[in-house]
Amino acid sequence: MKRIISILVLTLALALTLGVFCGCDGGNSDKKTYTFNADGIMLKIGAPASVVNSLGTPIAKDESASCGGIPGVDEVYVFSGYKVYTTPAKDGNVINKIEITDDSVKTPEGVAAGSTKAEVIKAMGEPTSESGTSLVYAGNGMKLTFIIRNDTVTSIQYVAE
Repeated sequence: MKRIISILVLTLALALTLGVFCGCDGGNSDKKTYTFNADGIMLKIGAPASVVNSLGTPIAKDESASCGGIPGVDEVYVFSGYKVYTTPAKDGNVINKIEITDDSVKTPEGVAAGSTKAEVIKAMGEPTSESGTSLVYAGNGMKLTFIIRNDTVTSIQYVAE
């Protein structure tokens, strides 16, 4: 009987130890959530679109009927150096894409349009995936993509997966 109790105690201890190392999300606790700092306001993919109102008056705003299966309106807000895209979700519009459009705006890691591929990797680390024209960093339901032409970043996109 003592042997069975000892085995059960060891099994429980091992299970708890593995839980500490793996985390509650199946081992994906190291996935980063990439955010965009817009004049001190942190924007995150999946956040309520109402946060866009905190950014001030956009240069332009475009609306179109949503084709994502949920009734509502897709919106694009154009600001100096970046765009914020929203789409309808169950509880209202959410941010589903942020696009940095010129070198006047940087990621929180210091990367901007005009940065080299080597500068992106130095600032961001090794990408999750890479093609001839992009470096992709995936994290928590979104992707941060650096579009590269001739070894130079031409666009940076935060996009929902």
